Amino acid sequence: MEPNEHPPAQKVVTTVEIEVSRQQIRDFTIALGFPADDWDGELTAPATFPLALSMRALESALAQYGAELSEVVHRDQHFAYTRPIHSGDVLTATVSLSDSESIAKAGVITAITEIDDMSGNHVCTSTSTIVALATPGRRAG
Repeated sequence: MEPNEHPPAQKVVTTVEIEVSRQQIRDFTIALGFPADDWDGELTAPATFPLALSMRALESALAQYGAELSEVVHRDQHFAYTRPIHSGDVLTATVSLSDSESIAKAGVITAITEIDDMSGNHVCTSTSTIVALATPGRRAG
């Protein structure tokens, strides 16, 4: 995607699905910097756990615009929960890319990922702002 090309607001339904396991929660907790010995077997995922699911969905959406995650940098992230994520949850994600803006010859894109359980009930909304960088072979602005 050229930095000055603004993707239209479009809902991109993904097939991204994940069954949350105790091991995934443990691994994510350790990746956050908590020692394995400190993990108490908690069945509730850390607040930032949906990032892994939303990034997979975002990768799929960006591909439709000719961009890759390796060509973007993370600018901002927010989560709004209806309920916590627990071990055993089966979650799906739907991404909506909003119109972007351009700053310093780079495109700014806001991606809203709605995360639902297998019954279709809302679990979390993840809002990401990313910056699509100019890459070799692409003109910058």
